[in-house]
Amino acid sequence: MSDPSPTAVLYGAGPWQRFIVKYRAGSEPRETRDVLAGRLASTLDRAGLDGDVTVRWERRLGVGADLVVADRPLDRERAQRLLAAFVSDPDVEYAEPDAMMQHMPAAPGVSGPVRGD
Repeated sequence: MSDPSPTAVLYGAGPWQRFIVKYRAGSEPRETRDVLAGRLASTLDRAGLDGDVTVRWERRLGVGADLVVADRPLDRERAQRLLAAFVSDPDVEYAEPDAMMQHMPAAPGVSGPVRGD
C-alpha cells in the first residue's frame, strides 16, 4: 500500500486518539450519519488499520467538522496513516489531530493562538 503524506501535521510526541475531520458541504458523509459510519470503516481499510483499530463518530463540532475517536491511542505511524487516508478522500475538506489550542508568547511577526502539544 502506498502511504501518501497527510497534509495535516502531528504536533508533539503523541499518542493521538481524537481527530477532527471536516467533510465537504453537500457530501454524503456530511449529510447522512449512516454513510459516515461506512466511510469511517473504509478509511480504516485504506489506512491498513482495519482489524487493528476502530474509530467512532463522537459528535459534530460547531465548525461543521466531526470529532472521530479511535478506540485506543495511536502512535505516530498509525496516526499518520489514518490522517493520510482521511485526506485522500475527495469528500474530506481537511483532517487534523484534535489538539488543545494554547495561547503562547508570540515570536516576532507572529500573533494569535497556536497549536500546542
